[in-house]
Amino acid sequence: GSATVMAAAASGPPDVDVTMKDLLAQPGVQGYMVFNDTGIPVKWSASGFISKTEGGGGGGGGNSPIPPEVIHYAALVSDLQSKCRATVTKLFTDEETEDPSLVYFRLRTKLNEIIVAPSDGCTLVVLQSASKDDGEAKGKKEKKAA
Repeated sequence: GSATVMAAAASGPPDVDVTMKDLLAQPGVQGYMVFNDTGIPVKWSASGFISKTEGGGGGGGGNSPIPPEVIHYAALVSDLQSKCRATVTKLFTDEETEDPSLVYFRLRTKLNEIIVAPSDGCTLVVLQSASKDDGEAKGKKEKKAA
């Protein structure tokens, strides 16, 4: 039943675990979270979304409880995702266009960036540092090319 499906998604197949480890190894990536269509986190990293004082469990799955910070982030991002989908539909639907679908969206502050990629049945959220060097280096390269 659905409990079995949720348990499988929470533990994740080995290739998902390898992919998530590779994701965390990327420069600037602080953490990730995957939540289902109802906004319930099914997988998350022990870093990024969990405060260091909480200690944080890792990875979701098993019988480990979901940390409150992970639940909070998932609820906020799930709500934002719903609003983004509705906005994209209102802005980009016309007689000539089929139903536009939200591929991903990014939010960037001076310190952090969140990338949200919805899919069928689940959503991937990646938290990464927004390094000043990224923008400055890009700007310098563009000036040299001009």
